[in-house]
Amino acid sequence: SNLGFGLLGYALEVVEKRPYDKVIKYDILIPLGMNMTFTEVPITLFPQYSQGYNLDGKPAPRRPHGYIPGSGAIRSTAKDLLQFLKANMGLK
Repeated sequence: SNLGFGLLGYALEVVEKRPYDKVIKYDILIPLGMNMTFTEVPITLFPQYSQGYNLDGKPAPRRPHGYIPGSGAIRSTAKDLLQFLKANMGLK
């Protein structure tokens, strides 16, 4: 559940004594070379990320990660996701 992952993210912050976004960035993203993955996408990069749409077919607003970032704050490109997949499969 999102709540469960949110709590896991909070526990990670407590154990690491750093904010969730810093743990993700410095322990996962930078070592794997995932330069286009963020917990909060910079406005200048919005055009490179998919736009969501509501039931009326209108663009849905982009929302910040909120109170529990561990529940889905990470935004990534397909290229970075493939890098993550390769790392988890032990591929270079």
